[in-house]
Amino acid sequence: MVISQYVTHRHPEFWSEPEQFQPERFTPAQATNRHRCAYIPFGEGPRRCIGEPFALMEMHLVLATIAQAYTLQVVPEHPVVPEVAVTLRPRDGLWMTVHARH
Repeated sequence: MVISQYVTHRHPEFWSEPEQFQPERFTPAQATNRHRCAYIPFGEGPRRCIGEPFALMEMHLVLATIAQAYTLQVVPEHPVVPEVAVTLRPRDGLWMTVHARH
Protein backbone atom coordinates (compact mmCIF):
# COMPACT_ATOMS: atom_id res chain seq x y z
CA MET A 1 0.00 0.00 0.00
CA VAL A 2 1.20 3.51 -0.79
CA ILE A 3 -0.13 6.64 0.85
CA SER A 4 0.25 9.83 -1.14
CA GLN A 5 1.36 12.72 1.03
CA TYR A 6 0.36 15.13 -1.73
CA VAL A 7 -3.24 13.84 -1.73
CA THR A 8 -3.43 13.48 2.07
CA HIS A 9 -2.13 17.00 2.66
CA ARG A 10 -4.89 18.36 0.39
CA HIS A 11 -7.77 16.11 1.36
CA PRO A 12 -10.96 18.07 2.12
CA GLU A 13 -11.90 15.70 4.98
CA PHE A 14 -8.80 16.87 6.86
CA TRP A 15 -8.47 20.47 5.68
CA SER A 16 -10.93 23.27 4.98
CA GLU A 17 -9.90 25.04 1.76
CA PRO A 18 -7.12 22.49 1.20
CA GLU A 19 -5.44 24.31 -1.70
CA GLN A 20 -4.84 27.50 0.30
CA PHE A 21 -1.74 28.23 2.36
CA GLN A 22 -2.93 28.82 5.91
CA PRO A 23 -0.04 28.67 8.42
CA GLU A 24 -2.45 28.92 11.36
CA ARG A 25 -3.46 25.32 10.61
CA PHE A 26 -0.30 24.22 12.35
CA THR A 27 -0.81 25.92 15.69
CA PRO A 28 -0.84 23.49 18.64
CA ALA A 29 -4.53 24.23 19.27
CA GLN A 30 -5.54 23.26 15.73
CA ALA A 31 -3.24 20.25 15.64
CA THR A 32 -5.13 18.63 18.51
CA ASN A 33 -8.34 18.65 16.44
CA ARG A 34 -6.78 16.91 13.43
CA HIS A 35 -6.09 13.26 12.66
CA ARG A 36 -2.45 12.53 13.55
CA CYS A 37 -1.69 11.36 10.00
CA ALA A 38 -3.38 14.24 8.18
CA TYR A 39 0.01 15.95 7.88
CA ILE A 40 2.95 13.57 7.47
CA PRO A 41 5.85 15.41 5.78
CA PHE A 42 8.36 12.90 7.20
CA GLY A 43 6.20 9.81 6.98
CA GLU A 44 4.88 7.93 9.98
CA GLY A 45 5.44 4.74 11.91
CA PRO A 46 8.58 2.57 11.87
CA ARG A 47 9.75 3.99 8.52
CA ARG A 48 9.48 7.61 9.58
CA CYS A 49 12.36 9.70 8.21
CA ILE A 50 15.41 9.43 10.44
CA GLY A 51 16.48 12.93 9.36
CA GLU A 52 13.35 14.70 10.66
CA PRO A 53 14.94 16.33 13.75
CA PHE A 54 17.91 17.59 11.73
CA ALA A 55 15.71 18.87 8.88
CA LEU A 56 13.47 20.80 11.29
CA MET A 57 16.44 22.33 13.11
CA GLU A 58 18.12 23.25 9.81
CA MET A 59 14.88 24.79 8.50
CA HIS A 60 14.54 27.04 11.54
CA LEU A 61 18.17 28.16 11.40
CA VAL A 62 18.18 28.87 7.65
CA LEU A 63 14.85 30.73 7.70
CA ALA A 64 15.83 32.81 10.73
CA THR A 65 19.19 33.70 9.17
CA ILE A 66 17.66 34.71 5.84
CA ALA A 67 14.73 36.59 7.39
CA GLN A 68 17.07 38.68 9.54
CA ALA A 69 18.97 39.99 6.54
CA TYR A 70 16.50 39.95 3.64
CA THR A 71 12.91 40.46 2.57
CA LEU A 72 11.79 38.00 -0.09
CA GLN A 73 8.88 38.47 -2.50
CA VAL A 74 7.54 36.07 -5.11
CA VAL A 75 7.72 37.51 -8.63
CA PRO A 76 4.03 37.74 -9.69
CA GLU A 77 4.79 37.05 -13.37
CA HIS A 78 6.14 33.60 -12.42
CA PRO A 79 3.38 31.73 -10.57
CA VAL A 80 4.35 28.83 -8.32
CA VAL A 81 3.08 25.63 -9.95
CA PRO A 82 3.56 22.44 -7.92
CA GLU A 83 5.40 19.52 -9.48
CA VAL A 84 4.76 16.22 -7.80
CA ALA A 85 7.75 13.85 -7.86
CA VAL A 86 9.53 12.05 -5.03
CA THR A 87 9.33 15.43 -3.31
CA LEU A 88 7.01 18.33 -4.00
CA ARG A 89 8.74 21.25 -5.69
CA PRO A 90 7.91 24.31 -7.79
CA ARG A 91 7.85 23.24 -11.46
CA ASP A 92 9.80 26.20 -12.85
CA GLY A 93 11.67 27.12 -9.69
CA LEU A 94 10.70 29.78 -7.20
CA TRP A 95 11.32 33.20 -8.69
CA MET A 96 11.77 35.86 -6.02
CA THR A 97 13.13 39.32 -5.56
CA VAL A 98 15.54 39.76 -2.67
CA HIS A 99 15.79 43.03 -0.77
CA ALA A 100 18.39 43.65 1.92
CA ARG A 101 16.96 44.77 5.25
CA HIS A 102 18.41 47.97 6.69
